[in-house]
Amino acid sequence: MGGQNYYKAEGGFSQYLYQHVGDIIEFDGIRAKVIEYVGTKDHHEGLPYYSNTSDMYLKIADNQTYVEKAIVYVDRHAAFEFDWGHPHTNKKGNGQSFDIGVVHVHELERVGNAVRRKQTDARLMTAAEIKKYGKILKKAYPLIKFK
Repeated sequence: MGGQNYYKAEGGFSQYLYQHVGDIIEFDGIRAKVIEYVGTKDHHEGLPYYSNTSDMYLKIADNQTYVEKAIVYVDRHAAFEFDWGHPHTNKKGNGQSFDIGVVHVHELERVGNAVRRKQTDARLMTAAEIKKYGKILKKAYPLIKFK
């Protein structure tokens, strides 16, 4: 679990920046781990854009009391981010707002060897995403809302 500067395509990382905390959650063949950043704590750090062993990583809040975000990986690269730990309002397009606790989805894309957020508005989870990932998110944060 490292940053994109430490990712090795053949597997693993040259430097590990995150550690596993809490339980491993598995439903329907999807493996999720709660992790935290272990580098210097003088700046905010999200989740890694590359996975080592899991299909999903979950970020624990800075106060260590709840899970606030998840990233799903496809072929070890981040594909989309589920976020519910803060209110969010789309700044372009539709101006849709999401309250704390309501999942909003950011789609991610690979650009060369880097991963970044697509320049699209956040959206609600689709029915297929809720069916596939909802049990894991509910286990990680029982108060989560999908709409």
